[in-house]
Amino acid sequence: MLLSKHPEINENKRRLQIALNQPLTFNLPTLFKEEELMAFMGGSPFAMARDIVAGYITLNSTSMKRLTPPELSQLRFELEKVQTSIRCEQLAQDDQEALQFKNRKLSRITSALRMIEFGQKKRY
Repeated sequence: MLLSKHPEINENKRRLQIALNQPLTFNLPTLFKEEELMAFMGGSPFAMARDIVAGYITLNSTSMKRLTPPELSQLRFELEKVQTSIRCEQLAQDDQEALQFKNRKLSRITSALRMIEFGQKKRY
């Protein structure tokens, strides 16, 4: 084994040599405490709202259980923001597929907002 000028490199080489003769075990440090993890499925309120609008996530009572009241308020704010932007879209009246798609998005948002309102009332 070649020795380096830096003692930490020598120590790492020694540890590697020992590890090669033993079964590998990983002791990775946790990056986040359990309480610090966000409960949003998409990682953020905006991403979860986007997934709800797209139909990837259905908001129900079990998925809302892990959301705290401030997180529910954030999600509600993001859903209302997306709802406003979808309602502002101007579509041609003869394009039935686009109208149906827009109405499906609005329907998903409306049902999610109702679930959030019900969940907030139930908790308080």
